[in-house]
Amino acid sequence: MPKKQSIADTAGNSEKEGPRWKVFLDAYLSLGHFGKACQAVGANHTTIRKLLKKIPEFGEAFEDATQVIADKIEDALRQRAVDGYDTLKFDKNGDACIDPRTQEVYVEKKFSDINGMFLLKALRPQYKDRIEHTGKDGGPIQTQVTNMADLVKLANSKPEEKK
Repeated sequence: MPKKQSIADTAGNSEKEGPRWKVFLDAYLSLGHFGKACQAVGANHTTIRKLLKKIPEFGEAFEDATQVIADKIEDALRQRAVDGYDTLKFDKNGDACIDPRTQEVYVEKKFSDINGMFLLKALRPQYKDRIEHTGKDGGPIQTQVTNMADLVKLANSKPEEKK
């Protein structure tokens, strides 16, 4: 009985079929999720990670596939933020609401402000989250190591005692 090829087997494939790791890339592109792609091809994620480092062509193809997946996600976020999405409305009994004007099922268009915010942060530097931590007069933050007994005492004190 012939031995079943694993994803780690890169030799012995026909030119037409290509390396076995291409099966993983196909699963990754269609599922958009590393762990689910590993499950789909019956490979351990550790094995795939090792192969990504070991086979430069695989690593490059994986990075390209990751960008394709990111583009698909970005397109979906943009669509929900800019074009919106339709949602059905239901009454308290779970029945679809009927639009009194059209006598058809009521559909409400919604938009995702959160998706829009993330897209705007990615595109416009002035909207990016910026946090700057400095100490007194813009200098470095001073830290002090205290003993464990003082920390426990502070943690157990009432809020007005902590001042």
